[in-house]
Amino acid sequence: MHSNSVTGPLGVLLMMGVVLTACERSQEAAPTPLATMSIAPAKERVLVVESQRDSIDHGSIVVFALDFASEKRTTAPGDRQIDSVHPLPGDMTGCVPDNEAAYVAAMGEDLRPKDTGYVGTVRMDLFNASHAPSASSTLCYAVHTRGGGWSWRFTKTPIVVDYGASSFDGKPGGGHFDVDVKTADVDLIAFTMGYGGDALRRVTYTAIPKVQ
Repeated sequence: MHSNSVTGPLGVLLMMGVVLTACERSQEAAPTPLATMSIAPAKERVLVVESQRDSIDHGSIVVFALDFASEKRTTAPGDRQIDSVHPLPGDMTGCVPDNEAAYVAAMGEDLRPKDTGYVGTVRMDLFNASHAPSASSTLCYAVHTRGGGWSWRFTKTPIVVDYGASSFDGKPGGGHFDVDVKTADVDLIAFTMGYGGDALRRVTYTAIPKVQ
């Protein structure tokens, strides 16, 4: 009987070639497992506020736009980043659900070009020149989505007092708010306080730009 099999060193080499070719074809055809796909992380972005007029309290609404041009930006007086400070009408105060329509009317429509993306967390740092922020200070916020309008979140976030005396002593004090936004397609964020008021010094947020 005549055999067509190849033996010896040549046979070993041929078999190795067949195995390698099969492995290559298998790798080409197999899809990338979802668990190994690379997803862009949310980058931290910082907005440093220099203007003394940019304060936040229970009688006004502060609005700022997302900015993906740089990871850290310092505003100056007249900067379009955070010059949207809207006084509330009459004796109206912030963080009252029944006043939502009045809040939206007070903010008006912002037609400037804006970046859009997913916002994860926001930290707002406040400063007082003569004492610590009030431990009773609370904050609520709204997000504006591209094509979806304003949506208010009225759950009050308490302040974290970082330093300073609770009573007037002429020494500086500071505190901050931590907010979980976790919303996509955001281009503007608004904040107001249910109680208290101090100078806004820094806004730090994590965000992912929307892929156009």
